[in-house]
Amino acid sequence: MRGKLFLFLVLLILTSFVVSAEHVVINSKDWKDVYSGTLYSVLNNFKVNYLVSETDGVSLVNMKVVDKNEKVLLLSSDSDPLIYGYNNFLNSAGIETEEVSFSRLDSLNLKLAERLVEEKQISTFIVVDSSLGYYSLTLPYYAIQKNAYVLFAEEDNFEEIVEFLEKNALEIIVFGRVDREVKDALKDFNAEFINTGDVYADGIEIAKKSLEEFGNNKQVVLTTGEFIELGLFNSEFPVLLAGTGNLPAVVFDFLKSEDIRSVVVIGSELANSAMRIRETTGANVFIKYGKGINGQLLALDFFPVPSFDPKVRINEVRYNTITKELEVVYENFGDVFSFVQGISHDLLVGEKSLGAVGDEEAFYLDANEIITQTYDIDLLNFVNEEIYAKSNVLLGSSFGSLTKLLTAENLVEIVAFGDDSQIGIESVIFNKRSKRFEVVIKNLGENEVYADVEINNLIIAGEKEIVSGDQSKISRKGTHTFFVKALLEEEDYQENPTIHVKVRYGSRADALIKSLEEEFDLVVKSSNLKWVLVLIVLVILFLLMKKIKEKKRRRVR
Repeated sequence: MRGKLFLFLVLLILTSFVVSAEHVVINSKDWKDVYSGTLYSVLNNFKVNYLVSETDGVSLVNMKVVDKNEKVLLLSSDSDPLIYGYNNFLNSAGIETEEVSFSRLDSLNLKLAERLVEEKQISTFIVVDSSLGYYSLTLPYYAIQKNAYVLFAEEDNFEEIVEFLEKNALEIIVFGRVDREVKDALKDFNAEFINTGDVYADGIEIAKKSLEEFGNNKQVVLTTGEFIELGLFNSEFPVLLAGTGNLPAVVFDFLKSEDIRSVVVIGSELANSAMRIRETTGANVFIKYGKGINGQLLALDFFPVPSFDPKVRINEVRYNTITKELEVVYENFGDVFSFVQGISHDLLVGEKSLGAVGDEEAFYLDANEIITQTYDIDLLNFVNEEIYAKSNVLLGSSFGSLTKLLTAENLVEIVAFGDDSQIGIESVIFNKRSKRFEVVIKNLGENEVYADVEINNLIIAGEKEIVSGDQSKISRKGTHTFFVKALLEEEDYQENPTIHVKVRYGSRADALIKSLEEEFDLVVKSSNLKWVLVLIVLVILFLLMKKIKEKKRRRVR
C-alpha cells in the first residue's frame, strides 16, 4: 500500500509541474537555446516567448503577454543572457517563476531532452549539426507531429549525446551533414540518415517524409533560413527553406509535384519569390510580416541563426584585346567557401548592349581565394569607349542551391596580355601522416607561372567535397609541390580510387586564365618511419665506429 501511495505522489508531483508551467520565456543570446526552448514548449503545449532585445523583457510584462496569473518557466543562460536579473524583474512584477539556469558547458538542449523523457516519454530524436543553424529550421513540424526532439550534436559533446541516446532512444534520425565522429558513433543505433549533400534538398526530404506519415494538407511555410520565428514551430504545415535571392529548383519541383495550394511566406524579404510561386504554380500565397497583440500590429520576433553567408565580390572586369576574352575577377573575402555562377555579364556602352556572357555551370570559390573567369566575346570595335559590365551572379553552398543573388556594375578595363604559359602535373600522392595531397607540377614554359590546385569530388566520411590549396609561383622550367589538406581516413580510400585534379594557372598572379584537369589513381604514402629507423641505425653505427676508433687510439698510446 505504501509503495502505491509513493508512486501516486511521484506521479502527482510530475503532473503538477506540467500543468503549473503554463508559459515558457527564454532569456539567452544563443540561437540553440531559443530553438530548444521553443520546441520544448510546443511539445508540452505551453505558451512561449523568447527575448530578442533588451527592451523586449519589459514589453512582455507591460503588454500583458506574460500574465500574472500564469506560472512562468524561465530558461536563463548564466553565460549569455539577453537581460541580467530578469527573474527578479518578473518576480517584482508579481509573476511567479521557476528558473532553470544553464551555461555553455551545461547544455540547455540536452537538459530539456532529459525533461521531455520524463514529462512526455519522448523516445524519438533527430540529430543535427549546429554549425549552420538553418539546417534545423525544417525539422520542427516533423518533430512536433512525431512527438520527437531535436538534438544538436557536435565534436565536443557527441559523447554525452551518445550516452543519452543509449539510455532513452528507440528511434533516431540523423539529418544533414554531421561530423565523422558523430556519424561513426551513431552507426550502431540503426539510425535513419537523411543527407542528400544539399541543405535545400534535405529539407524537401523531411517534408516528403512528413507528408507520407501525416498526410498532405496542401500547405507549406517558406523561410529564408536566417532566423527563428514562432510560425516555424507549427503543428500544421511543413517548413521549406527558400534562400534569399533565388528559389531553388528543388523547392519549385516539390510545390508542383505535391500540388501545394497554399504557401505562407514568413518575412517580406521573400516577396519576389512569393510572386514567382504564385505565377508559376497558381498557389495562394500569404506573406506573414507582423503579429497582433492586444489589438496592435507589431513586427515579428526574428531571432537570428547562423546561415550560409558568403562574402563574394567582383574585384574588377577586364577585356583582353589579345585573347579577345572578358576577364571577371572574383574574390571570396569571407571565411566560408561558395559555389558561384555568373548568370549574366551584360556589356553596355551607354544604354546599348554589346552582348552578354555567363557561366554554363557553377564553379567552386574557396574562402580567401581569388579566381578569374574568362569569356569569349569580340569587343574590339568598342575598346575606345567606356564599356560597363552589369553582372548578376548566383551564390550557394552547393551546385544545386544557388540561392543568393549578387549584382554589380563595373567599368571594363582594357588590357593587352598574352599568355603562353604551360604546365604538366607530374605526380599526385596522398600523405597519410600529414593528411594532405602532394601535387607536383612542372613548369613547361619559358617564363615563370602562377598556379593553384583544386581536387574535386572527394568522398570524405560519405560526403562529396572539394578541397584546394594556396596559389604559388613556379620558376622557369622548375617544379613545385602543392599541398592540399584533406581529412581522408583509411575507410575513405576505397571510395576514392581515382583523384580528379584541376589546376588553374597563368602568367599573371591575378589572372589564372588557363586550366588543366587530369585524373590519377589514388596513391597513399605512409609515414616516413622506415627512413627515420634507417637514419637511427646509421647514427648508431657511426657512433659505434667512432667509439671503436677512439679505443684503438688509446691502445696505440
